[in-house]
Amino acid sequence: MRTIKIPVEQGQLRKIDDPDGAGKRFTYYAFARVLDLPSNIPLDVNPRKQNLHTKVARDIAGTLKSDPENFYLYNRGLTTLCYDAYYDHKSRSLVLCFPDVDSNGEPHDDDSESEDYELSQYVGNKDFGLVDGGHTYMVLLDALSKAKARGLESLHEIRNAYVRIEVIVGVDDDLALKLADARNNSMQVKQFSLANLANQFKWVKSRFADTGFGDFAVYAENDTPVEEKRTGDKRRLDIRDIVRVATAVHPNWLSGDSHPMIAYTGAGNALKMYVAEETGYEKEEEKIKEQGGLGEPTPLGFRKLRQILPDVLELYWEIKGTFEETYREIGGETGVKRRAEAGGEIEPATGRARGKAGKYEHFSPRNLREYLGNHDPGLTPPEAFVIPILSAFRAILHDNAQTGQLEWKVDPIQLYRKFKHKYVATIIESVGDVKKPNAVGKSKNVWSLLYLSVGKDAESFSSANMN
Repeated sequence: MRTIKIPVEQGQLRKIDDPDGAGKRFTYYAFARVLDLPSNIPLDVNPRKQNLHTKVARDIAGTLKSDPENFYLYNRGLTTLCYDAYYDHKSRSLVLCFPDVDSNGEPHDDDSESEDYELSQYVGNKDFGLVDGGHTYMVLLDALSKAKARGLESLHEIRNAYVRIEVIVGVDDDLALKLADARNNSMQVKQFSLANLANQFKWVKSRFADTGFGDFAVYAENDTPVEEKRTGDKRRLDIRDIVRVATAVHPNWLSGDSHPMIAYTGAGNALKMYVAEETGYEKEEEKIKEQGGLGEPTPLGFRKLRQILPDVLELYWEIKGTFEETYREIGGETGVKRRAEAGGEIEPATGRARGKAGKYEHFSPRNLREYLGNHDPGLTPPEAFVIPILSAFRAILHDNAQTGQLEWKVDPIQLYRKFKHKYVATIIESVGDVKKPNAVGKSKNVWSLLYLSVGKDAESFSSANMN
């Protein structure tokens, strides 16, 4: 018998007997630190191959980077079928037991309980191993390997990341196969795929047709963009991301009295809102047709963004693409802190901190990795930083009553480029207060401060251009 030990505190472990009452099947539920995850849990029983380049894998990795403390809440974890399992109080570990098999798949006779072995030594047994969560497992192992290679600082970044583990014992051969199939096919057709089937993205496709965006757009699960088919270019625009970004400037929140935080906290809820609006629009269309009328319903909600949607996406990428450079230009965390202490302001032209006495100083950036949400330098900042800035540009939108469309009061890209140092400094100051990037994206004060700032900056920007 081969065993694998997973360090687990007893308070984070529960054993539950099967409800059939026979005592032959039972399940352990546990939370284990990602740092303690063993690298040799067998994958033989999982019917799906793991691909670290899929969007699912990238999303898992992104969650681990942006919010490691809550990773176990976002992810459904790992489910393993074992021959036996028990808790070792001495080592404070959950012990998983697997049959030792030879190259023909026949069990060995020895009862060795050595827990240390390489994955390659486990020849394979289709009835035991990781039945669900294969992508999660491989992403976590990959992240752990890279963190170890980078050193103690990187390991420290994921020290509080946990993964949920389900260990099932006593499942026979036939049930093991059915369970593997059910766990890997239980996900319903994606909501955005259903919306695409219902043609609810028709106006988005039409708007993107002459902009170039359409060649990279993906509107259904497992869809392949036109550009990838044509040239092999792997860049893509997922409709879920398009809707989430659009939600940040949704007309329901133009006044600034409240904020569309679901653009950061709930991409699924943003998509539900979109589908609900489109369903309502379709019903209005049917009423007009039934009454023999002509024309279309008055555009509401997302449809009021039709004309500016490409601009919104460009602004989103402008913020993401320049955040790190802007962070460096304002002197990093230290520069922002000293500017605040001096009561000065960030000069857009130089990005330097100006004190009350009119003296200029420039500081080197520090703690860049920490304040970019554990991203490596050169990569994009977390959405918790980007979405509140993007959403603040609602302050320069107005509703054109004649066209039924939202329009910009001033050019959003030019406005951002002129005042971006101030906006990034606001985010960095907020991170210093709350200590967690995730909390910035949920802070009403941050969203309000940025909204008011953009509105005020637009007024001075317009006055300067008029003069």
